[in-house]
Amino acid sequence: MAYAANLRLKGSRFHFRRKIPYNLVERFGCSEIVRSLHTGARRTAVVRARAVGLAPDIATSA
Repeated sequence: MAYAANLRLKGSRFHFRRKIPYNLVERFGCSEIVRSLHTGARRTAVVRARAVGLAPDIATSA
């Protein structure tokens, strides 16, 4: 479960979190990407985190 490392539990919901490399922060305008996965179930969160992590527009859909 490689994407389990990118999961954070906030309250009762899981969030996907990925840090942006320092040399790209200026380009993207933020230092990390955080997206709610809209679930409290860890197994579902891992599946959704995989999809979010592979999305090509992850940093631009803020």
